[in-house]
Amino acid sequence: MLSGVAENKMRLVRALLTLGWLVLIVSLFWDPITPELTRPENVSSPFHLSGKIVEVQGKVVHSEPYAMTNRIFWTMLIPVLPLFFLVAGHETWRRICPLSFVSQIPRYLGWNRKRVILIRRTGQIEKQLALVGKESWWRKNVWYIQFGLLFIALNVRLLLVNSDRTALGLFFIGVIATALAVGYFWGGKTWCNYICPVAIVQKIYTEPRGLLESQAHISRQPITQSMCRASTPEGDRSICVGCTPNCPDIDLERSYWEGIEDPALRHVYYAFFGLIVGFYCFFYFYSGGWDYYFSGTWTHEPDPIGDLFKPGLFINGMAIGIPKILSAPLILGVFVLAAVFLGKALEAFYRYLVRRMQVPLTEPEIINRCLSFSAYVSINTFYIFGGRSNLLLLPSAVLRLVDILIVALTTLWFWQAIQHSPMRYRREGLASSLLEQLRKLKVDISKFLEGRKLEELKPDEIYILAKTLPGFSREQRLQAYRNILEDALRMGKAESSASLELLREVRTEIGISDDEHRQLLQELGIDAADMIFDPDAAATFEGWLRIDNYRRVIEPAVIAHLEQGRLSSALADAEVAATIRKYREITRFRRSSTPT
Repeated sequence: MLSGVAENKMRLVRALLTLGWLVLIVSLFWDPITPELTRPENVSSPFHLSGKIVEVQGKVVHSEPYAMTNRIFWTMLIPVLPLFFLVAGHETWRRICPLSFVSQIPRYLGWNRKRVILIRRTGQIEKQLALVGKESWWRKNVWYIQFGLLFIALNVRLLLVNSDRTALGLFFIGVIATALAVGYFWGGKTWCNYICPVAIVQKIYTEPRGLLESQAHISRQPITQSMCRASTPEGDRSICVGCTPNCPDIDLERSYWEGIEDPALRHVYYAFFGLIVGFYCFFYFYSGGWDYYFSGTWTHEPDPIGDLFKPGLFINGMAIGIPKILSAPLILGVFVLAAVFLGKALEAFYRYLVRRMQVPLTEPEIINRCLSFSAYVSINTFYIFGGRSNLLLLPSAVLRLVDILIVALTTLWFWQAIQHSPMRYRREGLASSLLEQLRKLKVDISKFLEGRKLEELKPDEIYILAKTLPGFSREQRLQAYRNILEDALRMGKAESSASLELLREVRTEIGISDDEHRQLLQELGIDAADMIFDPDAAATFEGWLRIDNYRRVIEPAVIAHLEQGRLSSALADAEVAATIRKYREITRFRRSSTPT
């Protein structure tokens, strides 16, 4: 949606949103305006205290006029986010997120921590950006870590920051300080990819693709979706440092399919549903009814700290002697565990139905449908409660329209999500490569398109056009397939048996024989027997992008000297050397090194 907007403009947007967040934080400590909106005599305000009786644990709560900052944040701003994620997509949020901006401030100021690296080939010492280790415990358990942080954050909400303005302000300041520290100690988007608990929510509601998400595998742009970039006089340049494998900021759908069989992914999806249900049910179990939640009383309780060690459950008219500080994590934990067991049971039942009905679904397709259904149920469950204390103030007809809109958008997303598959993704990507080759033809193909644009063709139609196009000679087909094959090898699209099968399908569609395929491989210096690469040895997609963007930056500087016949002076030029050093540091590009 916003993938093509210049970085300097988006940085300004992020800065303005961050400024707005800082204003909200200030209002948590000093707010002379909003209490007026809640005064009982201010009947023109929909938020005025109407005198409705609300009971908590059998006692009537007497509310006084209050500052609304907590209510604004928890019941107006936060409820918008899930639907925004689902519609606008991952890339849009990543490009406007205030916390992402905060975590990048050390990079903007050049304050990132560097690691000392020994270059074996030259014996020189270099400093390179510190990243989370490839085999680190943190990287291997990132799903559980981020979910754990989300679990802790929701407990803090229930116990303290839902209603205590000062506590919420200090909480925000602590989060900002943590994001700044992470941005200093680790490069790239370490905060977004490894720590931020909101990333869990974002991934669940956007993968495999948001409704308005751009398609990186089809657009074939050097800078895609929300990948790291910097503005230059020549336009945006990638500054990807490879901080995470299968980066969702480069290609969200590729990232999703590459990790879809990770058991942790399913556990977190199912647990997330339990976390939502448990969070809202806690209001009922704590107070003894739903009025406490739907009235919004929980956003302005007078003494949340004093309530921490008072009874935390009130069931069937009786207070249970478990303090609130323990009952909140207990309720959330029970619902999370129950949801995981329920999710796994429903998944097993769905697998049974697939086998019994002999539906030809692959393992990733089965998992995708289970995860998409879980996300669909989660977001609609959230909107049964999220923001209701304000939505209930609307006329019933307007409220019904809001509910219809939410269900319509989430259903549209769910239907779109279950149509996706890894094979469809790869086929679309290779069709995009073939489309690029067709554009290069010096043949009028408009008469074959029946008034449509070449870009509007579906993958199957592109293959058929390439196979039947009269002006597409044998030599052109071979050259086109060679380019597609080279592109697939470069970008890591040929490192699995499924990808190889798809390449076979492509060459069958455009009339390339197996012998011609093997001959092209030999010309490219690749043994057909080695086509399925060792995943640990093969270059990653992120690695290819870093090198390709490094080449795009360095190439013009060197060519300028070559055109003047000064090959030896190109690298000796101080400006060229400085450019090379700068982008080697940014992209972490080197031949052979050992950390010391």
